[in-house]
Amino acid sequence: MVSPHLFCHGSAHCSSSGLHFGDTVSFILRNQWNRLIGRATR
Repeated sequence: MVSPHLFCHGSAHCSSSGLHFGDTVSFILRNQWNRLIGRATR
């Protein structure tokens, strides 16, 4: 799977909404990851 913000760098007509979408995805993934780690270390 290619992340949108990485794919975005190759195109000249990259929209801000695309970047925002990539940031949102990474933010959600980071939240899930932190939750998993927190559960494991508890």
